Amino acid sequence: MLFRSLRGFVSESVRREVVTGQEIDELAEKSELRHATIVFAGVCDFASFQNTHDEHQIFELLQSLLQASDEATRMFGGEIDKMIEDKIMIVFEHHGEDRDYQANAIKTALRIGELVFTRTGHRVAAGVNTGVVVAGIMGAAEARLSRTVVGDPVNLSARLASLATKRPDGGVIISGSLRDAIPAGHTCKKLPISSVKGKTQAVEAFAISTVASKRS
Repeated sequence: MLFRSLRGFVSESVRREVVTGQEIDELAEKSELRHATIVFAGVCDFASFQNTHDEHQIFELLQSLLQASDEATRMFGGEIDKMIEDKIMIVFEHHGEDRDYQANAIKTALRIGELVFTRTGHRVAAGVNTGVVVAGIMGAAEARLSRTVVGDPVNLSARLASLATKRPDGGVIISGSLRDAIPAGHTCKKLPISSVKGKTQAVEAFAISTVASKRS
C-alpha cells in the first residue's frame, strides 16, 4: 500500500530506497559519491522549430522525445532524471557487478534518436559521459522527491550534447572515457576538438556511427 501511495510523490529510485526501510526525511539528507554515466538528449535545431510552430506542435515534439526516452530506458535501464527545457537527462548509476551500464547508456542515446526520427522525422543530438558524481535525493516538504546527480561528468555530458546539435544530423557524441564501451555494431570517429565551452581541461570527443553491413 505504501509503495502505491508513493508513486506520485517520489521517483522510482527513491521508492526502491524507501522499500528498504529508510525514512523519506533521512533519504533527503543523504548524498554519496557514485560512478555514473549520464545521457543528455534533445531535438536538433529545436529553437528554429519553436519559432515556426505553435504551442501544440512544440508540446507534441517534446512529448515524442520523452516517450522515446521512456521506451529506451525501459529497454536498456537507467532512469530519466529530469527534462531541462528541450533536453532529457538520463542517469545510469553503477550498481555492483553491472559492467554493461556504460554501453547501455550509449545504446539508450542511439535508440532515442532512432525512435524520434522514425516517428517525427526530427534528428536527435545526444552527449554521453561517465565519471564520479555526487548522487542524492532532492526534494522538500510537499514537493516531489527525486534522486539526481551533480558534478563535472554531468556538465560535460550536456556540453557534448550541445556539440552534437551543431552537426547536420545530430547523432551521439561520447567522451574519450567511454571509447571502450561502444556497443557491438558501432564504431566511433574522433572529433577534431580539444576543448568545449565551459571546460578548461582537455577533452576528447568521439562521434558514434553504425557499422555498415556487408553485402554478399
